[in-house]
Amino acid sequence: MKNFKLFMLFALVACVSLFGFSSCGGDDDDDDGGSSKKASKLEVSYQYTFSADFLSIADVKIAYYDASGTLQTETVSGTTWTKSVTYTTFPAEVGTKVTATQKSVSLTKDQYAVSWTTNNVLKGYYADGTNAETKKYSTSQKLSVNKAKVADFFKKGFDFGSFMANVSLSSDKTKFIFE
Repeated sequence: MKNFKLFMLFALVACVSLFGFSSCGGDDDDDDGGSSKKASKLEVSYQYTFSADFLSIADVKIAYYDASGTLQTETVSGTTWTKSVTYTTFPAEVGTKVTATQKSVSLTKDQYAVSWTTNNVLKGYYADGTNAETKKYSTSQKLSVNKAKVADFFKKGFDFGSFMANVSLSSDKTKFIFE
């Protein structure tokens, strides 16, 4: 009986010590929510390349969400369009919507080499600056469009590499969720 009481005393001291030590640790994770492994920002780089033939017959516009969630629209003025946006507030809408409309120009060529390429890179970072996750989305399309079919090409409503995602954080804020 004496050994049993001694055993229970040691067990009680061990339990108290265990709980005491686990709750007395530093406050690097729990109190301030500033753990270095908390997801903190998402850098998105968009790059679109269009053939000169395509731009000779089309007005191309790219709409994208800026860091505040506001939709911005830019007209493509050269064969390559790039944009980088850093998001720090989640959930966040990220992505682009590309539209092309036929220009009112004389069609001087028999065939138009119509092409576009997209390279979208999403890099998520932890608060300590280390990379949490990287996702890449790329598309490429090359077409030859006959002069007589140019108007039909624009009526078909091609997807010129549009990309949209809703990005949120996991409940513990350690992972990015892409939907």
